[in-house]
Amino acid sequence: MPILRRLLEHCDLQDRIAVAQTCVALRLASRALPQLYSTIKLLDSCALSKASDLFQWSYPRLVDVALTLDKDDPLDSFDAFTVSMFPRLASFSLTVSANRGAGIHAKHLVHEAWARISRALSSPAPHLHSLCLTFDASAYGVDKFYLRSDLLDGEPGALRTCMLWGIHPPPIPESCIALSMLETFDFIDISRTLTFHDAAAAFAHSPAIVTLGLKARELVGDVDANVVSIARLSQLKRVAILSRARPLEDISRNVVRWFPHLEELVVHILSGAPIHDQPEWPGPLRVYAPGYRSVTIDFGTAKVDHFTAKVRTRLDSRCDPILSSERLTSLVVHEHEVSRCGPLPSAPNLTDLCIVLASCADVRLHMRLAGVFEDTELVFDYPTLRTLRFAYLDIPPARACDFLSENRSRLGWHCTCKSGRTVALSDITDLIRSRLRLQPPERRLDTLILSAIRDIVDVDLGQALRTLDTVVERVVFETSLPRHLLRQTSPFRSWSGGVRLTDAFSPDSEPPSAWEYEGWDIYSRPWR
Repeated sequence: MPILRRLLEHCDLQDRIAVAQTCVALRLASRALPQLYSTIKLLDSCALSKASDLFQWSYPRLVDVALTLDKDDPLDSFDAFTVSMFPRLASFSLTVSANRGAGIHAKHLVHEAWARISRALSSPAPHLHSLCLTFDASAYGVDKFYLRSDLLDGEPGALRTCMLWGIHPPPIPESCIALSMLETFDFIDISRTLTFHDAAAAFAHSPAIVTLGLKARELVGDVDANVVSIARLSQLKRVAILSRARPLEDISRNVVRWFPHLEELVVHILSGAPIHDQPEWPGPLRVYAPGYRSVTIDFGTAKVDHFTAKVRTRLDSRCDPILSSERLTSLVVHEHEVSRCGPLPSAPNLTDLCIVLASCADVRLHMRLAGVFEDTELVFDYPTLRTLRFAYLDIPPARACDFLSENRSRLGWHCTCKSGRTVALSDITDLIRSRLRLQPPERRLDTLILSAIRDIVDVDLGQALRTLDTVVERVVFETSLPRHLLRQTSPFRSWSGGVRLTDAFSPDSEPPSAWEYEGWDIYSRPWR
């Protein structure tokens, strides 16, 4: 059985079903492994029509299903699916693309498709704890698409987590009992400006919300925002907001008015306005820019009210006020980001600097960008610096390197080129001596940390160590970055459409080294 399980784990869902149907012995063995069939991704209506056959292999376990449809797909299979399979769902994600197609009747067809889908969603699902609904019809203007008040048969059941993209809960005064026990709610509508009253109407059905995600083209405050927020969301503790147009100052001002009892706040900023320090937020500042042209600004934790705030945005000149702030004490930055942006502003109180070194895949992807050891014009003006760290990150590269492409089936997505993860101590010594501006000038660094370095490549290692000792008091080797830094250096997945903004608060999120693309649970129309 263990050998068969390992074989089936490395097959996609279609192959697992085929193996299970080969003979009686394999059928019985597959029946004993229902967990291998309990997560299913259906990519079209053709695959949906086979759902009942797929679900039999997971019995009696509850199943997690992700379904992708087009507005032109026949919905008879979806109707049958909701009636027969909803009672066995633990989580359900539905994505409907409604933007394709044209003609004078296209808008009518979109509304007709949503009306039928929303009716089907009224089927009972007593075990459903997580629901994600995406209806992308932004090409058709400002029309709103509403859930029905009898969602999930009008019963709260086990539903505690919900994401609505392009869909609104039933308008007040209609009720929606299925949403009444929500604890985590993501509300996303990128086609319009969102006022507080719009947002309040969206979560009026869910007074027990603890974690809230809001994403809109623009967020605008209302005069009586305080009264509405306190009355309707008394248990709210965490909020994640993404705005494409408003500057940080406007968002922070509105958030304080809307949600005065917050403990955690994450703000995603996509506007072109400069990012300034927020003196009313706690400090000190810690900045993480590990690549991907993105940056996380951590405003620390206030010991009095336990409030924490983070801002995520693109790394460019807009961040200069933050990077030069007197409250900035820690910086993690990819060497290509330093090369792309040029010398970073001076930070008078920065004490910890971590430079992420480029993997071989990074080098091939950004061949015009020099590293910190090659570009001698890059200086680091941090007079109070105490700790310097050089680190490699074991994360999926943006584009596969040559070695990775040849060995992907065996090695997964991780970059394992033998030419990577090396450093010369003499290069580090030269950088500290010539381009690290400390005060007083001849002061030695307290600590040099080398994280995930595979090889030291100095020809004369003894001489390199003796020279390094003249500029550093202590050298520490790490097998990997500390876990708290690994979480901060992950790609900002919450900017993408399929990931909840509220995932930013997940305490159990794995560091990037544990992420791998898993396609084994996909079932779609066979290619001929």
